Amino acid sequence: MKKHKKQDSLNLFAPPKRKSAVPRNTRFATSIKKIIADTIIKNDFPTRDRAPSQISSTLVTVTHVHVTEDLRHVTIYISPMNTELADMIIDFYNNQKHYFKDILAKQAFMRYIPDINFTRDTSYENARRIEELLSIK
Repeated sequence: MKKHKKQDSLNLFAPPKRKSAVPRNTRFATSIKKIIADTIIKNDFPTRDRAPSQISSTLVTVTHVHVTEDLRHVTIYISPMNTELADMIIDFYNNQKHYFKDILAKQAFMRYIPDINFTRDTSYENARRIEELLSIK
């Protein structure tokens, strides 16, 4: 007797099968965050594009990295400790996009090197303001 193989039926109600529980763009965001943070800590920019002493002496935290679904665009949220220099620091890092893309190309295994945009993370300032407003009442 021949045993009939059970045909794979299309079950529309079953959850989709994934290779990993973590989405691909989240994995890329984690690796990009580590690479960019290490680059900022080293402060090893090309000689012609050296950071001014105020920027290089300011502690900067990479708080969050957002990667689009197609992995083509990256928004890096940074929080400098010296908030007075925040705009200058963000402008400097946005002017250094080519350098950060070169570092990503060397250290990350990606098919495409995404466009990078640095922006200020205001979540801590917003949380502090909310706490102040709540403590007044």
